[in-house]
Amino acid sequence: MLNPDMTAANIAIVQNCYALFGQGDIPGLIAQCTDDVVWEPVGDRTLFPLFGPWHGKAGMMAFFKTLGETQTFTSFEPKDFYGSGDKVFVTGHYAMTMVGSGMATDMDWLMVFTLRDGLISGFREHTDGARIVAAYRWAEAANLATVQQIYADFAAGDIEAILATMDPSIEWISGGSGEDFPTLGARKGIEGAASFFRDVAAHDEFTSFEPREFVAMGDKVVTIGHYGITAKSTGKHFESDWTHVLTIRNGKGVKFQEFTDTAAFYKAGRV
Repeated sequence: MLNPDMTAANIAIVQNCYALFGQGDIPGLIAQCTDDVVWEPVGDRTLFPLFGPWHGKAGMMAFFKTLGETQTFTSFEPKDFYGSGDKVFVTGHYAMTMVGSGMATDMDWLMVFTLRDGLISGFREHTDGARIVAAYRWAEAANLATVQQIYADFAAGDIEAILATMDPSIEWISGGSGEDFPTLGARKGIEGAASFFRDVAAHDEFTSFEPREFVAMGDKVVTIGHYGITAKSTGKHFESDWTHVLTIRNGKGVKFQEFTDTAAFYKAGRV
């Protein structure tokens, strides 16, 4: 026989969790769960990083961190709450924007909570996974197109076009240290990125520059390539493979990191 008092208590616990989520109190929400909680938006994680089971409170923390890195909600509306035994069923609607590109989508959802001794021990979300994946993949495609255009602009010498794709707080990191070679080191902001390109023009003469492979993964695009450079100050030439990682959020580059043969730069810069 169902216990109406327990059903009402369980619904109140779940409603409080939605209130905590709306307040941004993720630690408070997680405190309402058992240590062995299983938190699962139904779907294949290879298609979307939030899908699949997340285990325990540490898993929930990782889930909400990933959520913040992947999407933002423009609306989140729990509508109807139903209780039966140890289960609470919630229907609702949300609208979201993918962090990577600003692609928006919206859909209805059903969330099922399992409770044990006044705490949430299980969560499953059923929603339009195909629509989420389509928006996410669209973001990856948009990011890929942005990065490919950046390399085309570099080949054309249009540095202003490149800088226009960057967020004002861009982190720009190129290997080791500026003490090893003037183009290396970490810089910050649009002016920092601009100073990188000025230093490249002043110190590097490219004999080749070949982006060879592009891989889009969530909010990151990885570019693998090769270049040949003659150091203008010494006339010494070297070649190196390189990997560039550009992180894009809301259509703007927020972090660029280059991995290259910094020892070759160091050697070329010494007489």
